[in-house]
Amino acid sequence: MHSTIIIHNVIWFQLSAAWGIGLVIGPALGGYLAQPAVKYPHLFPKDSFWDKFPYFLPSLSVSAFAFVVAIACIWLPETLHNHPLSNESIDDAEALETGNISNDDDKIIQKDENLFLNWPLMSSIIVYSIFSLYNVAYQEVPFLLLVTYLNFIMLLNRY
Repeated sequence: MHSTIIIHNVIWFQLSAAWGIGLVIGPALGGYLAQPAVKYPHLFPKDSFWDKFPYFLPSLSVSAFAFVVAIACIWLPETLHNHPLSNESIDDAEALETGNISNDDDKIIQKDENLFLNWPLMSSIIVYSIFSLYNVAYQEVPFLLLVTYLNFIMLLNRY
């Protein structure tokens, strides 16, 4: 029980550290790859597709990375366990009351099952996706709109 709590805490630390690193590396990589026709004219010619769509390269690279990760996830082993039909919360509560800690040897590990049929996993992914879109919509998009609006105002003031 104690080692499970330590592992759980380490995993949460790794998740928050990866999130923080992604918040630094993501925009840096996006800025490095943005406007390739201006920054790297020897690789991306002027008046080409890359000049017409200057932010397509960072979007393409992130999409390709996400696609590779999604394909790689197919070959990851299932870590969720299938438990025998019983009310485990009551069993665990009784074990805590009596001081009897049961061994996990009676649990059955599910293998070769379709992850899309695992409703608890899919519902968690759906809820996480909705909140991620909410996060993007209300934290990132207003700044993009503000920058676009300011550029539009500056463009109008030129004429």
